[in-house]
Amino acid sequence: MGVEHSRELLGSTFDGLVVRCFGRFEVCCGEQVIHNWRRDKAKTLLKLLVAHGGSMQRDMLLEQLWPELDPEPALRNLRVTLHALRRALECVSPSTPCVLTRGEGVELNAQIPIWIDVRVFCSLYEFADSLRRRGQVDEALQLYQQMEHLYRDDYLLDDLYDEWTVVSRERLKDQYLLVTTRLADAALLQHDYDVCVEYCHKILARDAFREDAYTRLMRCHANMGRPARALRWFELCRIMLQHELNVEPGDETRQLAEAIRRGGPMGGLDALPAEVGRYPAAGLSASQLMVVPAS
Repeated sequence: MGVEHSRELLGSTFDGLVVRCFGRFEVCCGEQVIHNWRRDKAKTLLKLLVAHGGSMQRDMLLEQLWPELDPEPALRNLRVTLHALRRALECVSPSTPCVLTRGEGVELNAQIPIWIDVRVFCSLYEFADSLRRRGQVDEALQLYQQMEHLYRDDYLLDDLYDEWTVVSRERLKDQYLLVTTRLADAALLQHDYDVCVEYCHKILARDAFREDAYTRLMRCHANMGRPARALRWFELCRIMLQHELNVEPGDETRQLAEAIRRGGPMGGLDALPAEVGRYPAAGLSASQLMVVPAS
């Protein structure tokens, strides 16, 4: 799968089956969203196949879909569900089934073009990381932006309490937060404070206890001449950490708040060492983003 065509990467021009797992599960055939699954288990079967790389052993499917049934009635249910899933997806290719049985397994038909947002997200993550390690920061940033657009919401929200979704959901959220942090750092280093603020809001929407996101917000608002907003974010940080985690903000965050509180013109980011601008692997530390009041 090429990564050079951003519209195709976002599924907007893909000619085939489009599967979106971020947020509410959605499957499209062309521009038409599939609503008639005929059986609820048919949709779940597709989710399981997508989550397991396109194929699963029959016994595992029976255990996931009908754990309360003996093998024989569960197998009958699987046959009916497979038929329902094929019917639901036949808009892609009426003459070629999208789902095949092969030996003891069930798999997505490799001959049917299928775009899956999570698969693209993970491919972009690996490619962007390799670019970043080679020092191709601008190219990596472009891919991070595409990843951020792909992440509509947390993974498979319809199945929030199903155990088989939990690990993947948390892993993908971690990757999204890391990507968004890197985008926020890049915006901050370029003095694009409005964009940095937007990314910080997105970070806190997924993890309200990220002290580093509050620190970036404080820095941005202070440098935009909004010390009251900067201190408000410090207060929100203190409240969240104290009430929910029973901890206080770190020394660097408190020192930043005190520097803002003292007032006066705010120092910029230009005084940071040049190597900091080369995109830190996991976000800038609070000390590197410390406000330096003008003397």
